[in-house]
Amino acid sequence: MGIETSPSAKSGDEQYRRDDERELAQEKAVLERTSVVGSSATTSSFQAEEIGLMLVKQRLNKLQELEAMNQELKSRLNEDFRSFEKSIERAIKQITAVKDNVNTKINEIVKIFKDPRCPLSISIAAFAKRMVYKRTPFASSYVIVHVASMFPQAMDILLAEFHKACIYTAPNHIANSDQSVWDSSDAYELLDSIMKLYGALVQEDIHGGNATNMHGIEHG
Repeated sequence: MGIETSPSAKSGDEQYRRDDERELAQEKAVLERTSVVGSSATTSSFQAEEIGLMLVKQRLNKLQELEAMNQELKSRLNEDFRSFEKSIERAIKQITAVKDNVNTKINEIVKIFKDPRCPLSISIAAFAKRMVYKRTPFASSYVIVHVASMFPQAMDILLAEFHKACIYTAPNHIANSDQSVWDSSDAYELLDSIMKLYGALVQEDIHGGNATNMHGIEHG
């Protein structure tokens, strides 16, 4: 028999969705301003960078709030969601550059996201944290675009994880990057892997269907 989500978990998910819808609307307004800035011949690159940094700060704040909410949920509900997190991690590890495989992994991840036994915020956090280190850039970017098309709130959390993992995914090399990444012996190989995935993401252009790249070339 499946474990049913408690009313408090459902309430947390609903609040998370409402908060994220409001934040997405605010970010849309910022992006519209960015578009206006970018269309002006007199606008300095400094202004564009300033707006970019503002978006980065918003994403990092969202990630921090999400992590705090997930800690509170796990403590209050006294439930172990590691099986769901491990299922997401396993699906991501199994992504290969084969079309049938990619579609299968998208379906597996979406199924976990929709599972009422695990709060959506926990699934999104697990997805974002593990996906940024995936080393099949174009197949993984395809998965990201499709999952984020169905769960838009996942994109900002994923981008925040990118910013933490690699300074080159944010304007002006902000100081919030996870410096521990650079302590490993294969730091530059890791940097190469992260930037390949980020580069593939901003280039991903899916034609047909309902998937739309929320972080396409205009952002990159």
